[in-house]
Amino acid sequence: MPGKKTKKITPPKKELGKTVSEILVANEKDLRPYIEILNFTPENIIQSQMGSLLAVFEIKSDDESSAYIVNFLSSVAKKEYFANPKKTSEESFESALNKINLALSEIAKHGNTQWLGKTDIAICAIEKNNIYFSVTGSAKIILARNGTLTDITQGLAPKGEPYPLRTFTDTAGGKLKDGDKLIITTGDIFHILPLSEIEKKAFSFSKKKFAQFLKTALINELEIAGTIVADIYENSVCEPKMAIKKKTRKEKPLKDFNAFSEKTFKEASIISPPSGKKLIEKAEQEKEPKKKEIARKEYTDKKTGHIYVRGGNERQDFQNNLISRFSWLFLAKEKIAGVFNQVKNELKNKAYGKTDEIILIIKDFKNFLWNNFLRVKNNFLSAEKKPTIQKIEINKKSRTKLLPDFSKIKEIFLRMDYQQKVYAFLILAVIIILPLIIIKIEDKTDSPYLANNPAIQEKVFDNENLVNEKNIEFVEIYSLYSHTDLIGQVLTNEKLLAVTKRKIIEVKENQETKEFPLPPKLGNIVSFALMKDLNLLFLLTDKQKIVSFSPLSRKFKENNIQLPENSKVSAIATYLTYIYLADSKNNQIYRYPRAEGGFGEKADWLKENFDLKNVSDMAIDGNIYLTDENSILKFSGGKKQEFNFEESATPINFHKIFTDNRTEHIYILDSLNGRVVKFSQDGKINSQYSHASIKEAKSFFVNEKSGKVYLTTKKNELASFGL
Repeated sequence: MPGKKTKKITPPKKELGKTVSEILVANEKDLRPYIEILNFTPENIIQSQMGSLLAVFEIKSDDESSAYIVNFLSSVAKKEYFANPKKTSEESFESALNKINLALSEIAKHGNTQWLGKTDIAICAIEKNNIYFSVTGSAKIILARNGTLTDITQGLAPKGEPYPLRTFTDTAGGKLKDGDKLIITTGDIFHILPLSEIEKKAFSFSKKKFAQFLKTALINELEIAGTIVADIYENSVCEPKMAIKKKTRKEKPLKDFNAFSEKTFKEASIISPPSGKKLIEKAEQEKEPKKKEIARKEYTDKKTGHIYVRGGNERQDFQNNLISRFSWLFLAKEKIAGVFNQVKNELKNKAYGKTDEIILIIKDFKNFLWNNFLRVKNNFLSAEKKPTIQKIEINKKSRTKLLPDFSKIKEIFLRMDYQQKVYAFLILAVIIILPLIIIKIEDKTDSPYLANNPAIQEKVFDNENLVNEKNIEFVEIYSLYSHTDLIGQVLTNEKLLAVTKRKIIEVKENQETKEFPLPPKLGNIVSFALMKDLNLLFLLTDKQKIVSFSPLSRKFKENNIQLPENSKVSAIATYLTYIYLADSKNNQIYRYPRAEGGFGEKADWLKENFDLKNVSDMAIDGNIYLTDENSILKFSGGKKQEFNFEESATPINFHKIFTDNRTEHIYILDSLNGRVVKFSQDGKINSQYSHASIKEAKSFFVNEKSGKVYLTTKKNELASFGL
């Protein structure tokens, strides 16, 4: 009789985690723009399967034109790596390196080449127990395992004459193990510490002490340096017994190579991993027309708080005084957020165990404070036909909504140990005390925000036809700048650029503006569009030329492009690395791919006939939207889509439209009625913002991240208001 079969029990797998220590040295303020550290982890569940991205960027140059390139490159790497979760981590990593090569190529095309041969970058992606990495310049990634240090990036940095598209040429990958330590660094560290000394300290010091040792050495001995130390360890959390299997493309198997084998560490301390895939051909192919467009990635960025004002003669003096008094709140909000982020990072290093719970409590309390400030302010300012302040009350129901969940806070607080309670208490104390300090300062001096913006225009309740509109808010308009022949504005990498017929002007609050005149032979600017993926502003001139302007090099470059004869371009927009031109005379939309020296051959994008003679604006988020004052059309794949926007009590004038693949909502400028209407992606009205000055607006730009709308008026003024 056969024996009873026993089921083999597989021990639960353990996940690899990591502790990251960042060391950034810039002993002089002028050096800070030339070095950057990237430690980016997923922001949502969709991105979580991608792992994290670690990198150190440095440009060994003091040329002003090279400043902030490292910041731009880190942004490009982060954005591209997490752009498409359907890709494998290896594919996304190569795509990120490819995009960096392209970005540097574009910078060089505009005459900014001071950084060539002076760029040190070490970058790696860690996904579960897999690592993919590459370097350029003298940067290195050192692996500490089994008592030995190994330069796993030896041979990866490109050789020969520097060339932008050869910034990254090879990649490599391998498996990580429990107890591994990664040192991701620029080459500066080896000027003061030999590899043998680093090896000795790496295995004799604790994780925290080793990071402190490197930090002390770099700060005391070097003017500029960047290093990341990542300690790999096994989590005790078991994988779930059952998991929902997502249908994705089959991932390429990761090949183990000798850089991570046990044999390697017994035989040698420094080895060279085999070369990975070449990136140069891939980068050059990127310049050719793409057959498929990348699917738009959605994300959520909810904004809170609004201000509503109704005027009244008997309370006018009181309201003016109150508006001035509450102006400190906008400064307080920024400072509270800054303090919160700083102490949150400190908390992660010191308050072990319940870090996430503590941060949630602090977030809840921070939002509770800010929302209370706004609600109190709004209750004063929006009281309708109330002769005195004493009659303004908050009922019990609304008062309850203001409060956070104190029972939940109490429960979590009681579970903390003594050290955690101390840190939580100190952070809450800072968040509470900071606004009070600002109030005291504001009592003694005029608000610097108001003082520096004398052209602030008060909220105006003059659009009686909009009073009963859905989610209407009457806002304050802040005048930022004025210039003759002002066409519009755009925000790129936190730089506000004003566009006139003959110039690009960099506008900085409380600082002198910088003007960059367009070469006379190119004509006058009539329209423009920002290509975010390449950080280039493309200008259409009255001589039917396309000119690019780089905010980094601050130089203009004429681009090769073939426009059809007798065409009349009424709108211009970009998507990824394509430029789209709406021809109102020939009723067609042309799509041009980015290519060497400009743009490749056009493709007629519309597959159906439509009358485009009245088109006033165009925006693209993967779909194309066209406005013609009275209506809006949505197209996908060259064909019209059924799409209806929610109607408002007052008919909407579709003057201008704004959206892109990084914006959650669709915004319409209704200059006829003096409002900006915010729609959800399914066409529902989310909010409406009104001011008399919006009736003068001829163009607008929305930055959802900062919660601001920028307007250019017919009076040649650049203004803004908050969402």
